[in-house]
Amino acid sequence: MKFYRDVILPSGLLSGTIIGAGVFALPFIFKNSGFITGFLYLVIFAGIFSIIYLMHADTIIKTPGLHNYVGYARLYLGKEGFYLALLSAVIAMLLSLVVYLVLSISFLNLIFGGGGVVYKILVFWIIGSLCVFLKVKAVALSETLITGAMVLIIGLVFILGLGGISENTFVNVNVISPAFIFLPFGPVLFSLAGRSAIPSLVEYFKKTGQKFEKIKTPIIIGTLLPTLVYTLFVVGVFGLSNQVSSDAVTGMKEIVSPPLMAIIGILGLLAIISSYIMIGQNVRDIFEEDLKVKTWWANGIVILLPLVLYIIGFQNFLQIIALTGGIFLALDSILVVLIWWRSRRRYGSALLKKLSPTLGYVLIIAFLIGAISEVIY
Repeated sequence: MKFYRDVILPSGLLSGTIIGAGVFALPFIFKNSGFITGFLYLVIFAGIFSIIYLMHADTIIKTPGLHNYVGYARLYLGKEGFYLALLSAVIAMLLSLVVYLVLSISFLNLIFGGGGVVYKILVFWIIGSLCVFLKVKAVALSETLITGAMVLIIGLVFILGLGGISENTFVNVNVISPAFIFLPFGPVLFSLAGRSAIPSLVEYFKKTGQKFEKIKTPIIIGTLLPTLVYTLFVVGVFGLSNQVSSDAVTGMKEIVSPPLMAIIGILGLLAIISSYIMIGQNVRDIFEEDLKVKTWWANGIVILLPLVLYIIGFQNFLQIIALTGGIFLALDSILVVLIWWRSRRRYGSALLKKLSPTLGYVLIIAFLIGAISEVIY
């Protein structure tokens, strides 16, 4: 019981936040960049994000008062840091909403067949926009739906692909492809994003009266666990078909029976509509609380901007994920390191006392190289 309370529950909270739409980009990325290359990116950046999330938790624990992410940026990095954090967070979330719009077509096609793209995306957009006005209890239910639906999809795909895994499964998959060495950077970062769960973890440990030092274990496990889940999904997709589509699920249509594909489509829709609600509300709250925008303006931005971005050309699933992860989530991570440096200097460290601040330079350089490669390639 104690292990469940101290480790399993908080680890699940973080893993549940991380596991999301990014998983559907990974099979295509792994196939083209090379399975070993993609897997190494996944493992290395899971380790890096473990440190990033520990830094963020450390900042929250040591800083007096209650603040959100952009509030910490304002406190430690000044006005420039505040607006930079605000920009990266808002753009990343708005682009994530566009990702869900694009992905909704793939899942609706699994249920109703092809065609009618405009009508399908409008239906999803209308439902998602209306659901942004749901109350907090409904949003809590959304978290459960996201986690449950994603676990069912990944488990179903792995089980279906298990029968097709053989010595020939990886014949048409590159092991290492030097020409696409930087390809996994953005999608992998997108698939491992989960900083928004860290304040909830800290609050959970505070309410249960546990020592904050114990939070390190669930943060590390909660960040590393998705790498195993994602690997199972990738292997399952490879086992199902040699034709891997950019969104993973479309390429299964000729292999998997229509009833099973319809089930995957329904589960996928549940997951992405729930994510759409949560992210939409987060963006609206940032506009209202941090920028003091009137409620009706904030609602208008959240409702209309994702559709406008889709209409003007943001329609490529992989490109949007690469842009969001490779640039804006990389910037987000750099800011977390900079904030941690300042908070450690001012208040000391609760979780990372033995960690050399010099490691921060290594992390920043890694994210900068990846972001630059995303722009160039």
